[in-house]
Amino acid sequence: MMKTSKLVGWSQHQPSQSSAEPWTTTPAYSPPSVPTTLTTFSTAAKDPPTNTSLDSGVAGLRDTPVHTPAPLHKNNNNSNMPGPKAPSTNDDYDVPKFIVDQTTRTTYMKGRFLGKGGFARVHELTDLTTNVTYAGKIIPKSRITKPHHKEKIAREIEVHRQLHHQHVVRFHRYFEDDSNVYIILENCSMRSLVHIVKYRRTLTEPEVRYYIRQLAEGVAYIHGEGIIHRDLKLGNMFLSHDMQVKIGDFGLATRTSDSRQVTICGTPNYIAPEVLNKYGHYYQADIWAIGCIMYALLVGQPPFETETLKETYSRITSNQYVIPPLVSPPGRALITDLLHPEPKSRPTVDELLQHDFFTKGFIPRILPTTACTQVPKLGIDGISKSASMPEQPNQQQHQQFSQVTSQDIKKITTSVSTLRLPNIKPQQDK
Repeated sequence: MMKTSKLVGWSQHQPSQSSAEPWTTTPAYSPPSVPTTLTTFSTAAKDPPTNTSLDSGVAGLRDTPVHTPAPLHKNNNNSNMPGPKAPSTNDDYDVPKFIVDQTTRTTYMKGRFLGKGGFARVHELTDLTTNVTYAGKIIPKSRITKPHHKEKIAREIEVHRQLHHQHVVRFHRYFEDDSNVYIILENCSMRSLVHIVKYRRTLTEPEVRYYIRQLAEGVAYIHGEGIIHRDLKLGNMFLSHDMQVKIGDFGLATRTSDSRQVTICGTPNYIAPEVLNKYGHYYQADIWAIGCIMYALLVGQPPFETETLKETYSRITSNQYVIPPLVSPPGRALITDLLHPEPKSRPTVDELLQHDFFTKGFIPRILPTTACTQVPKLGIDGISKSASMPEQPNQQQHQQFSQVTSQDIKKITTSVSTLRLPNIKPQQDK
C-alpha cells in the first residue's frame, strides 16, 4: 500500500465539461502558478500511486460524473466489496487472551477482533470485574521503533483523555505491559458510517441531517477545547448501540497552538486544499472534511475520489467536483459552502447548523438500528415505534452487516501522517 506525504499547489473549483447535466459548480478562478510535487513512500516512481483510501464506502467505485449511484459490483473476488468474507487470520502480533492492568489489578478478556490501522489492532475487551465491554486499541511496543512514534501515541492519549462529550468516543483509561500499550475506549457496537455506506451506498437526506448535525455538535465541542481533529472521515464516525454518532481516532489531532507547523496529514479523499498547499491546519480544515463526509453520505463516494492520489489531489487543489441533481438545492448549497476553496469563506460549525438544509428539512430524533441495512421508516408511526423500542435488523441482515464490518479497517481508513511531535509523556489516570 502506498501513502502520499505531500503535494503543493491549489486553485479553485472548475465545472465539469464532460456532461450536460445540471451539475452544481462555483465560479471559475485563475490561480497563481504553484509547483505541484507529489512525494510518496514508494521507490517505484514511474506510475502514480493508486488511491487506496476507501473511506467512500463504495470500494473501487471511482470519480465518474454520473448523476445516479452506480450499481454495486457483484464480484466476490474484490476483497473490498460488501459480502460474506472471513476475517483475516494473518495477525501482525499475538495478543493474549487475558490482559491485566497492573496499576488497578483489572483483568480484561480479549473478545472479537474489530479492526486494525496504523500500528494498532482493536479488539473487544471485557472487564471481568464489571462485565463491561470496551474497544481496546492495542499497540505493540515492537512496532514503536522511533521517538516520534512514541510522541504521537502520547499526544493521542493526552488529547483524547480530556474530551467528554456525547458525540465523542469516551476515553476510559490506558496502561502498558512489557509487550503492548493498551488504550481502553467506549465500544461502539454499530461500528461506523463507512460500514453503513458500504452496505447501503447512499443515505436519505433526513438521515444525513441526523448524522451531520451530531457530527457538527461533536466538532463544535472539540474546537471549543482548542483541538483540531485533522482526520474526520466516515471511518472515524462511530455509532453507539442507539445510533448516536461518536467521533473517534485522535491519532492526528492537535491543539491550535501547535497546528501551524508545516504538516501534511489526514486521509487523502478528505484533505483540505490549504493543507496540501502547506499553509497548515486550522479549524476550517475540519469544516472541509465535514463537507466531504456529507457529500459521501448523499452521493456514495467522496467528491474528489479518483483512481490515483495524484489525480485526487489535483481535483482537490483545483476544487473540481460535481454535485449530482439527486441532491436537493439546500444540500448542494451547503456542500458548496463547506467545500469553498478559501478557508475563511467556509461556514463555522454554528453557521453550518443554521443553514436551510437543517432548518427547513426534517431531522429524525433517533434512527432505528435497521438503518444500518435499509432505508428507515421516518414517518410519525415509525419514529414513535423506534423511540420506545428500537427495531433490530433481521438475522440475515445482521449477519451480512457483521461480515461487512469485519473487513480490514486499515484498507478502509488509510491515513497519511508526517507528524513530528514534541516530547510528551503520558500520565496515568487516577
